[in-house]
Amino acid sequence: MSQDNVGVVKHMYASFHRGDIDAVLATFSDDIDWLQSGPPDTFPFAGPFHGRNGMLDYFKGLKEALDIQEFVEVEFIGHEDRVIVFGTEKGVVKPTGGAYRYDWTHVFTMRDGKVVKYRDYYDTAAVLRAYQKA
Repeated sequence: MSQDNVGVVKHMYASFHRGDIDAVLATFSDDIDWLQSGPPDTFPFAGPFHGRNGMLDYFKGLKEALDIQEFVEVEFIGHEDRVIVFGTEKGVVKPTGGAYRYDWTHVFTMRDGKVVKYRDYYDTAAVLRAYQKA
């Protein structure tokens, strides 16, 4: 089962890379619990998001805030109902032009072939510095 879950998550990332948000959303359960780290008063893509409408808000905030120039999944680990992905990201904060780069860890909880829970771990200070660029 864990390899099937890894396949779902890989498909989700491939859809994200193509810009196919509808295909990304199709990998989520209707009651998805998504938590993106960071200060929500600064990062429009940070905070808890729930369900399809919440995810649409998340992707809208992400698109408005960041010009992601490199987003690479490095390693996938599947165990029971969890998929852990390690990767890197670099880009520019659109409002300030500040550049950022960090390594990240994404943790997905799966149920019946869908993502039901997501947690993101990354260097929020790197993005905050890019937001504060004068």
